[in-house]
Amino acid sequence: MIIFNKARKEFIDLFAEDIVKQFDFKEVIIPERIAEFNELPYFFDHYGSYFDGMLVWDKSQFYAHINLDRVITNNSPRSRFTFAHELGHFFIEEHQIAIKGASHPSKYRIDDKNLMEQEANYFAASLLMPYNQFKRACYKRKLSFVLIEELSHLFQTSSLATILRFIVAGTYPVMVSFFENKRLKWFDRSEDFPYKVFKSKISQPPPPTSVLGEYYLDPEKKFTTIERINTDDWFVTNFKTTLNEQCFYSDYGYEISMVWPD
Repeated sequence: MIIFNKARKEFIDLFAEDIVKQFDFKEVIIPERIAEFNELPYFFDHYGSYFDGMLVWDKSQFYAHINLDRVITNNSPRSRFTFAHELGHFFIEEHQIAIKGASHPSKYRIDDKNLMEQEANYFAASLLMPYNQFKRACYKRKLSFVLIEELSHLFQTSSLATILRFIVAGTYPVMVSFFENKRLKWFDRSEDFPYKVFKSKISQPPPPTSVLGEYYLDPEKKFTTIERINTDDWFVTNFKTTLNEQCFYSDYGYEISMVWPD
């Protein structure tokens, strides 16, 4: 039985990095080249809303399908991540065995509970943003959404995928919270983030004294810069100090709060 724990993630990081080292990529990893080198036929086509990507076993051959109806173009950040996700299913031995028994359509969900999907998502991030390369790109850089956007451009990945990679491979302890329709959908934090007892609960709004909480109570308070907050704005703690909070406001019904110490 596979458990998706720290050791498994480290294995996937090393595995993906070994694959990348076979090529002369600079910053931008090209999934198509990896597929071609490994004789994996791939197709960008229109498949409706059924899946983002799908790896199919047909008699004696795997085929990768990327759905242009969902990823829009064949070189968008979402398309690149989807392709890398399907490469994860292709390269991870346990996934290959499972897919030979049945097709496995994938639709990206950040909070997916399916182990194969979690691993393929992690593999995609590890492949497109190799651990050591990502950490070097962050070296001596102050954390902010400006840095996230620069890293996103450098690796040609989405802002959200880049934020999640920063949690694993970045240079600051950080906590990220994702709110949809003003309710907490998921959160994640780096292993070295010092505060553990989070005030906000799944399906609840953020604390009213947080930067995001103030915005939900009064849309005029839409702060996009880094703001100073107290630790007990977000966390249950007896240790009173200050943290940084910066928020990203989308046009699609979700917001992201990023909190980190100095």
